[in-house]
Amino acid sequence: MKPENKKFLEDNRQHWITLRDAFYLRGLDGNTRSRMMQVMAEEFRPGYTADLWCPPCVSEMITTLYRHFEAWEAAQAEAMAMLEMELNSLPPQVIELTEAEKRSAEELTLELNKRIEAANFPSHKHKHHRR
Repeated sequence: MKPENKKFLEDNRQHWITLRDAFYLRGLDGNTRSRMMQVMAEEFRPGYTADLWCPPCVSEMITTLYRHFEAWEAAQAEAMAMLEMELNSLPPQVIELTEAEKRSAEELTLELNKRIEAANFPSHKHKHHRR
């Protein structure tokens, strides 16, 4: 699903909740209805059209759109849970370094420590600032 379509559906979910729970729609402007139909056609039913000025048709469109969206969300959550289970079932891997890699890491650590010491503002150690 396109991120902008997902965000649109999340931002306008209150229309679906009101329709589902209270059986009416309020404050649903023409642009939002058009965008809902566009999202339906892009994501769930290619070529979908609806009469956007027919209240029962709009109610049916919203019901269908959000049922598809909620099924998509559930599938995404299930896929993420399965992926997490797979990742958690993998044995931990220990990375063994060769002697050359160990020496290289030690040299890098020493070089970084030297740079840190050099950055400790040596001018402040000598307290040459005027008071």
